[in-house]
Amino acid sequence: MAVKIKLCVLGDPSVGKTSLIRHYCEGYFKENYLSTIGVAFNRKTMDIQYKGESKEIIMTIWDIGGQTLWAAVRANYLNGAQGILLLFDLTNRSSLSHIRDWYMDVTRVLGNDVPLSIIGNKSDLEHNPNVIKIAQDMCAQLRPNLHFYTTSAKTGTNMEQVFEDISIDILNKVQERAE
Repeated sequence: MAVKIKLCVLGDPSVGKTSLIRHYCEGYFKENYLSTIGVAFNRKTMDIQYKGESKEIIMTIWDIGGQTLWAAVRANYLNGAQGILLLFDLTNRSSLSHIRDWYMDVTRVLGNDVPLSIIGNKSDLEHNPNVIKIAQDMCAQLRPNLHFYTTSAKTGTNMEQVFEDISIDILNKVQERAE
């Protein structure tokens, strides 16, 4: 039986949320795009290995616009989310500085134990390697064992791993709550 998952992806405007989701769900990267206004949805069905068994996952991915304008309704979009990806742009340090705010917004609505990963996107572009160390330190401060990845929506680097790992974290949380 397939497991249905609601995953929300958040971060500042232009960090690559839509591009990462599109590449993962639809298999391609598009240089030009329009900013997400409000929320957009994608669906991905995948099979993962979980505790020695193959599990079919039907993941609905909510691409939540990063503009401040949508802050008032963002909690409505987050309700019922079983996992969160917070993205920042490795080439834009200010987007990293906002990750703590995004984290606080999410945990206010979903609590501190929602499966969550922080993603430094645009690894294919030149960036200051210190940004990765700063992000890793921030993850350690926010929550023990918080996953941190660098990805490229353009090349697909680490993309599959991010979505597979968050799915496993969500399945673990679902099983924990059922026991």
